[in-house]
Amino acid sequence: MEGKVTVRQQIQFIIEGGIVERFHVRPGIKPNTDAHHSFGVAMLCYLMCDNMHHLGMLLMSALTHDLSEQVASDISAPSKLALGISDQLHDFEQAILAKYNLD
Repeated sequence: MEGKVTVRQQIQFIIEGGIVERFHVRPGIKPNTDAHHSFGVAMLCYLMCDNMHHLGMLLMSALTHDLSEQVASDISAPSKLALGISDQLHDFEQAILAKYNLD
C-alpha cells in the first residue's frame, strides 16, 4: 500500500466503509451495513466498559474493525476458518487500515 493518503481520501474511506452491506446466510436477519453493525458494537463497548482509559481504544476498534471490508469483502468467520485464511486476511485488513491511519 503506497503513497500518503489525504484527509479527503481518509474521510471517503470511512464513509464508504460504512455503506458496505453485511452478508448473512441466516434466514430472518435483516440486511444491514457495516455502519449499523459498528454502531451497535461501539454502543456495547461503551455499556460494558468501566475503565475510561480503555474506552477510547475500544470505541476506535469498534468503529474501524470492519472498514477494510470495502476492499477485502465481508467473509464470515466460519468461512475464514474453513479456508485457513484468517491470519492472512487479518494482516491484509490491518494493512488497509494502516494506509488510512486507522490501525
